[in-house]
Amino acid sequence: MDNQNNNNQNGNLQTPAHPNAQTPQQPQGALPTSAMAVTSLVLGIIGIATSFLPIINNGSFFLGILGVIFGIVGIVGINKGKKKGKGLSIAGIVLSVITIAVVLITQSLFSAALDSAMNTTNTSSSSQQSQQQSSASNVSAATDSSSTPYEVSIDDATLTTDYAGNQALLVNFTFTNNSDDEASFAVNIMDKAFQNGVQLDTAIVADADTSTSLNTIKPGATINVSQAFALNDTSPVTVEVSETFSFSSDLIAEKTFDIA
Repeated sequence: MDNQNNNNQNGNLQTPAHPNAQTPQQPQGALPTSAMAVTSLVLGIIGIATSFLPIINNGSFFLGILGVIFGIVGIVGINKGKKKGKGLSIAGIVLSVITIAVVLITQSLFSAALDSAMNTTNTSSSSQQSQQQSSASNVSAATDSSSTPYEVSIDDATLTTDYAGNQALLVNFTFTNNSDDEASFAVNIMDKAFQNGVQLDTAIVADADTSTSLNTIKPGATINVSQAFALNDTSPVTVEVSETFSFSSDLIAEKTFDIA
């Protein structure tokens, strides 16, 4: 009893410890901000700013991936109560995911546009090449008379009169069938005569047999054919010979006769 009084007098009061007493925790505001969260946000901002730029956005894609990884690591550390900045981590992850999506979409569009341009260029090049080959073929056909299965020579021409007494020009041809089938001059050969640029009509004359043009000849055979044309005046006459069933406009033979 005396000891207790002495302690009270000396001011050495002791309070017994409460069994449920807890140690005060550190205030939330004192926690450091997560470096991972900040890094994720910075990577997301840089990535989305460069994600629309061709070629450069290849690097933006990797920035987006790193931003997602850093953001996830940051959230894990924040959830343990050691760091703060969960909102920064979430923002960084969202921006990084958007960056990845924008890069994939823009590169797909760029690739489609490039493929379309290449296809257009290849089509134009093929068309020009085809036209050049076609032109070369036409030149070859015009200079190579052996491409036709028929050979025709315009031999000579004489002045005569038709059944009505009008002046006419009788032209003599030599026709050779070089094809593998039977042929006739009248069917397989087209002969025309022009005077002053105007095509002349055929004429029927009494002093020559023009029916031989209808005769069919075997492959390798030759026949002489005569055709008469009604004259308009005494100006020169140009006779042209071409193949009837042909897509080419090339002439087999051509010759001009002076009438006067």
